[in-house]
Amino acid sequence: MDKRINVLIMEADFNYGIKLAKFLKIKNCNARNLHNCYNIKNLVDKIEKYKPDVLICNAQLFCCDILWFVEKIKSIQNHIHLILLMPRKDHRIEALEKDDFITCVYMPYDLYKIYEEIVIKNNCIHKNNTMNKIQLFVRNMGINDNLDGFEYTCSAIYITLFENKGFESITTEVYPEIAIRHGSTYNNVERCIRNCIKLFMDNSENKNYFQHFTSKYRDFSSSEISDDYRLTNAKFIEIMAETFRDCCML
Repeated sequence: MDKRINVLIMEADFNYGIKLAKFLKIKNCNARNLHNCYNIKNLVDKIEKYKPDVLICNAQLFCCDILWFVEKIKSIQNHIHLILLMPRKDHRIEALEKDDFITCVYMPYDLYKIYEEIVIKNNCIHKNNTMNKIQLFVRNMGINDNLDGFEYTCSAIYITLFENKGFESITTEVYPEIAIRHGSTYNNVERCIRNCIKLFMDNSENKNYFQHFTSKYRDFSSSEISDDYRLTNAKFIEIMAETFRDCCML
């Protein structure tokens, strides 16, 4: 993981809490075991102080009021990833597991399983946050998000930047991957992105803004965006991705 994830641990078994904290520190997490922090007010103070990304809590500490406990935690920090260590399946929390920020781990509590859940959720949250930024960037560039090609364009930018698929492989790797993720076809992805670019570049105001804005972050060749030059899908994605990387990921 590139960023150290802040983890708070509330564990009924003191020794296991220490063991879990040490294990997560080895895995490059910033883990703290909360000793004798069984009072909700004390926990709230700790959350506000440390602002954790993840809270690992043994549900037996609040077995009678687990739903109230979850609601209380989410009201304090809605996007905290809450991992509940459960002794067994509990019908009361089945609905909770539909929440993207709540994970239940059942006995026996495997250290690697807990760490895996932290990594998976962290990657998912990072991807969602990044995709939101990409969508905002593409929308601000003047591309209408009602176009089918909008989502495909955003996905292409994300894949080329973060999934080791270069611009030169856009036809062999990127299009097929987008088609799979969006339940579409290779040809439809290519066509929708091309149509999206055409509608965008046919608008002279969009074109001028695109050239002015992106030129701040990269050098254009004289023909790259001239009036008689039609940007290819690959070139457009390359320019957008590089501009997003340089101006939105500083």
